[in-house]
Amino acid sequence: MNLLGSIISGFVFVGAAQAGVVINEIHYNSRPNNAQDEFVELYNSGDTPVDLSGWFFNDGFDFTFPVGTQIGVGGYVVVAKNPAALLERYGLGALGPFDGGLSGEGERIELRRADGSVADEVNYQDNFPWPTAAGGAGSSMELIHPDLDNDLGGSWRSSKIVVLPKLIYLPEDGPGWRWRAGTNEASSPINAWTEASFVEDGTWVTQKLPIGFGRVGTQSFNPPIAGMVGNYTSCFFRNEFEIVDGEVPQEILLRYLLDDGMVVYINGSEVFRTDNMAAGQLAFDDESGGSGDENNWLETSINGGAAGLKEGTNVIAVHAFNTSLGSNDFGLNIELLRPEPDTEADPEPSAGLVNTVFSEVAPPFIRQVSHSPKQPTSGESTVITAKVTDPDGVASVTLEV
Repeated sequence: MNLLGSIISGFVFVGAAQAGVVINEIHYNSRPNNAQDEFVELYNSGDTPVDLSGWFFNDGFDFTFPVGTQIGVGGYVVVAKNPAALLERYGLGALGPFDGGLSGEGERIELRRADGSVADEVNYQDNFPWPTAAGGAGSSMELIHPDLDNDLGGSWRSSKIVVLPKLIYLPEDGPGWRWRAGTNEASSPINAWTEASFVEDGTWVTQKLPIGFGRVGTQSFNPPIAGMVGNYTSCFFRNEFEIVDGEVPQEILLRYLLDDGMVVYINGSEVFRTDNMAAGQLAFDDESGGSGDENNWLETSINGGAAGLKEGTNVIAVHAFNTSLGSNDFGLNIELLRPEPDTEADPEPSAGLVNTVFSEVAPPFIRQVSHSPKQPTSGESTVITAKVTDPDGVASVTLEV
């Protein structure tokens, strides 16, 4: 059989999609199949926040956004089939549940504004040119860039494992921590102090970890806290860490040595609380429900999406508690790091994070590939056609065999 080459049909210049709220990630076929962690992620590619109150999905599945739902500039909103399953598996909170399900064979997903107008739609498939590994191999389907036409299969790729080396963001015994005594609330509203935008007043001081007093394992406090006994049961802590462009991790590791309990926030979202702390909003004068393991370093994994990790400056905030006003010891030491990569792990979705396949440069889109005749005989000339498009235009196409 002689392949004469390729004939390009239907050359089309495709411009960037209109900025705004776009369907940015779809996880439609879980691994295992009964995981119930299906979701759709929205991303705001515009330059203003968007009020999603009353917006709805009604093609593919049914869900209406509650009043007050906002998506900030560069922000994400995840809608899940089963939010509890998503939280358990990835540590990520999501809206939902939604009625119906995402078809494993592909279907149209339509997002409408409150007035019924179409905001975005994707008619995905489970075969080429759509990402095939998203069809039950563990990956989700991620948009390469939010400005691409997301109704084209070539604009998407299967999520992948991002292999980044171990990196310590905040070392144990680290400098630069800001803290204040819990003699009253640190802010009004009560959790404003956990936000990156919070401005510390004169009640905050700078000190190197560990911070505390009394006998806490082998920790040495310099200087120790003076005046905590009989006066207050908690302390507030803050620090910043940087994430370089293109390296937002899917997971970070929090290591801690603690006496006695704590609640941890990153970028304003609670990401961890020790088992000896009560549920719900805690006040400055609350106490831990028991002693911590002050002789051993412990660790917990934190989902990057749940922490709202972002490129640039991120803020960790810790509210640490003693067991009682009369306790004779208290202390905190922390290490925050990006752990060693597990190169044997299955790929996972990246809900709430920059897509693992994100790129400023996308390859041309190839689709509608066919050849004629369908079953050529020996020596018969064969014509192969394909529709090839690119936002920047396509000068030429070459077929190599």
